[in-house]
Amino acid sequence: MAASKDNQTSKKDWTSIIPPWLPVFITCATLIATFWLHSQDQRTAAHDKLLEHRREALFSALKVIDAVYSNEPWNDRSPAHPLPVDVQQARDADNEMRIYCQYPETLSAFRKALGLWNPQKDKVSSHPSLDGFNEFRMQVARELDLPQPIGVDPNYVWISNLDGAK
Repeated sequence: MAASKDNQTSKKDWTSIIPPWLPVFITCATLIATFWLHSQDQRTAAHDKLLEHRREALFSALKVIDAVYSNEPWNDRSPAHPLPVDVQQARDADNEMRIYCQYPETLSAFRKALGLWNPQKDKVSSHPSLDGFNEFRMQVARELDLPQPIGVDPNYVWISNLDGAK
């Protein structure tokens, strides 16, 4: 019985050292940390989803530009491998970039690369621009928080033909 009394005394002494508010504080701090980490996870997931939509819109726009360029004569030669140009895909890419992209320059570079012009505003029609294509690639990298594209050489902007291409 004496050993039992000593155990109760030591237990009582130990619990009397801890302030009564400490367990409540620890519980509250744990709940706050859990809530904060969960909200961070949700923000990260939302940002990742937005970035994926943005990436899809931008790469769709690159495909549109590629199709347009495949129909352009280069160096006074007819197009070697023309692709069909899907106007609806271009409209969809334009709409998606308007919604998901963060920089207005991206849409301007897309239009410049395609040679789009407004006859009511512009006096001279424009044509697809290789400079515009390079500019659009740089904007794609900027939109996706990537380093600038490598191999930006005005003499090698787009592959118009390859030996043995069908």
